Amino acid sequence: MSELFGRKPIYLVSMAFFFLFTLPSCLAKNIATMLAGRMIAGIAASAPMTNVGGSISDVWSTEDRGIPMAVFSATIFLGPCLGPLFGGWIAVKTHQWRWIYWVLLMFIGVIFIFTCFTSETLEPVLLRRKAKKLNKEHNTDVYVSEHDLNRPPLSESMKVALTRPFVLMFMEPIILFMSFYLSFIYSLLYALFFAFPIAFEEIRGWNSGMTGVAFVSIIIGMLGAMAVMPLQEKIYARHCAKHGVKPEARLYPMMVGCILLPIALFIFAFTSYPGIIWVGPAASGVVFGAAMIVIYIG
Repeated sequence: MSELFGRKPIYLVSMAFFFLFTLPSCLAKNIATMLAGRMIAGIAASAPMTNVGGSISDVWSTEDRGIPMAVFSATIFLGPCLGPLFGGWIAVKTHQWRWIYWVLLMFIGVIFIFTCFTSETLEPVLLRRKAKKLNKEHNTDVYVSEHDLNRPPLSESMKVALTRPFVLMFMEPIILFMSFYLSFIYSLLYALFFAFPIAFEEIRGWNSGMTGVAFVSIIIGMLGAMAVMPLQEKIYARHCAKHGVKPEARLYPMMVGCILLPIALFIFAFTSYPGIIWVGPAASGVVFGAAMIVIYIG
């Protein structure tokens, strides 16, 4: 939809629904309300995750978008890791889990306000607005953007736009397998949200606040991976200078990350026993965070 109507309207609608459907979680009286509210809020909140890559491609050229994509990728994973950190201490200090959702609701409200002041980045929409402005200024209708020449009907454009992701998903093997791989890795991150409380609360007796602090280990790994991304940009530039612009040149870090990831899981598995110091699981978090970032950026 953002390819048709622009990025900003999709972000606004996404954040509005995210805000509205977080409220049921604040007021939920049963698990059914909580699950329904979280599911709809999660679907709504997914638009920035999927569309920011498009916004970055609107603003930066192919050879320059490595670092912006790295920053964006880091925020995708930093958010879930900061959640337990803040949520744990909010629950400890307020003695009410509902305050986690009230704080989240206020935060989303602030984000929605900021979203209202963001600029549109999609080229066809910007050119269409420019043509409209020029027509109005000169009292004519001769100005038209290139994208609107021989433009198909809206119904046909909608059909193409809404089916294209599925066509790409199932007809392009590399997209299908990469999507499965990244989904699997993302699910591993959320699996750690259940594993860390077991390793630190149940086995080591930490409270939920300190268990949230344990997620800082993953954040450290992510920031470490971010620090070496300029090196990847140099590798990419050197590769492109020799062979032309090749997307595969961005896969070098992923080749390292895909090996580091299972190593991190093995470290976590073999150090999550009573009597073993907390450094082991925390170290696995650092390795896991670094691996996740380099894989996702690739």
